[in-house]
Amino acid sequence: MQHEMPPDGSPVYAGFWIRGVALALDLLLLYAAVFAVGAVTGLATAATWDDRDLAAIALGLGTLALLATLWLYLAGWHASPGQATPGKRIMGLRVVRWDGRPVGIGRATVRVVAMAFSVFPFLLGLVSAMLHGRKNALHDTLAGTHVVHRADFEHWSAAARLPRAVYAAPAPAVPPGRSLSDWVPPAPAFDDDRDAVRELGMSQVVARPR
Repeated sequence: MQHEMPPDGSPVYAGFWIRGVALALDLLLLYAAVFAVGAVTGLATAATWDDRDLAAIALGLGTLALLATLWLYLAGWHASPGQATPGKRIMGLRVVRWDGRPVGIGRATVRVVAMAFSVFPFLLGLVSAMLHGRKNALHDTLAGTHVVHRADFEHWSAAARLPRAVYAAPAPAVPPGRSLSDWVPPAPAFDDDRDAVRELGMSQVVARPR
């Protein structure tokens, strides 16, 4: 479902420092995975060293496995139902499209490739998250994504849909001499206040159209 995204400067968007902590956690986990793949590749290459063709094949397969590990971690997690890598999940973050919808595997892959432009030169693309109105790093801008606080985004999304919700009831047969308004039950009386949504813990509130 498409959402209207919060304006620039909203606390819904995750800032540089909390994203940095999430990245550090991910790097630790990713390092362990890469180390395991590298160790297996090294053992396979050493075991086939006497046969250069087999050694080359083992090295090539190990390189592909390493790239697949990086892709599955960085793109696969963001395209998963949780929309976040383990580090982001621990920090309560998730990645969404520019319109608030989940990130698919294609866009997640573009985001991974675009990270190269954020890292080189001198990590300037990452520093842009401190200056951007929606705290986007360069790879977020190139891929059309945002990093948001999960709980805040869900509350904001529910509140943003509130004024547009429409009360709907099936239209009964109206006897002669009576009006339709006599037969349609009244809409629930909810205040169109975003704070009410947070207090009630509801994702949607039904209200009469205005």
